[in-house]
Amino acid sequence: HDILDAATTAVRRRPDDRTDGDPFLADVLGPAFTRYSSPGQRQAIRTVLCSADGATIVVNLPTGSGKSAVAIAPALL
Repeated sequence: HDILDAATTAVRRRPDDRTDGDPFLADVLGPAFTRYSSPGQRQAIRTVLCSADGATIVVNLPTGSGKSAVAIAPALL
C-alpha cells in the first residue's frame, strides 16, 4: 500500500514562487495569466519591455519557469 501511494502521489520538486502579475499579462496572454511564475520571470519581462530597440537580453531561468512568456508577451504588446 505504501509503495502504491508513493508511485501515484505527486511530489512538488520546486517551491511555489508565483507572484502577482502586471495588469497587461491577462490582457495579452489570456485570463489564465494573472501571475508570474517567479520573480525572475517578472524581472525578465519587465527588462525586455524597458530595453532599447535592438538590445540583446539573455534570460536564464529554470525549465518550466516561463521563458516562453518572456518572449511572447512583449511581442504581443
